[in-house]
Amino acid sequence: MITALTLLVSAQTLSLNPTDDVWVYKFAADQTSDPFLRCWGTNSKSVADPDAGEAGSWSVMKFDISKLPTSKLTAATLDLYFVPNPNIDEALGKKYPIEVRSVSSKFEEENFSLDQAASIKPTLDSLIANNPVTLYSNAEGSSKVTINLLAKKDSFEKALAEARKSQSKELAFALTSALTPDEAGESLIYKFYSTNSEKSTRPTLNLVFE
Repeated sequence: MITALTLLVSAQTLSLNPTDDVWVYKFAADQTSDPFLRCWGTNSKSVADPDAGEAGSWSVMKFDISKLPTSKLTAATLDLYFVPNPNIDEALGKKYPIEVRSVSSKFEEENFSLDQAASIKPTLDSLIANNPVTLYSNAEGSSKVTINLLAKKDSFEKALAEARKSQSKELAFALTSALTPDEAGESLIYKFYSTNSEKSTRPTLNLVFE
């Protein structure tokens, strides 16, 4: 019992909000004031190719990890707060999960332009985790979706290790999904709160260390 309590006390949890986040879309609003991020797919794919005329969209966010402890990581989750959408039911939420992908951290919200999109475009092999979304569960407020970043073996750990070694000490994600408006018009996109929203609905990266 004493040993269990000692382990509980010694565990360290850090909760981080993004320093920057960007909705990558040619008609996006001012990134520094838009309280929402969004993503959707195209042609049944979650990673769009703008050069091929594909009209998908994704969002990116990055976190300052310069003050992380050096002890062993035991848990990692990403909390996102979605705007409930009655047009997205359980079946669609399972068929088209929200995806977390590793991307470059070389972007800034304040001076972002669409010309920089290619440099932070997620790739097919960049998947860290995915999670079914059940937006119908809370029709009167935001729906919290918690994504386990350690579900896909070694993917998050590798991204974190590379970010630790980088000069900027920043960890960046792209949020993507194959959910597409082609199935039911513009109502079928994922929309969630950005770091410019109220504190209670900002994306949150939770890391637990021994």
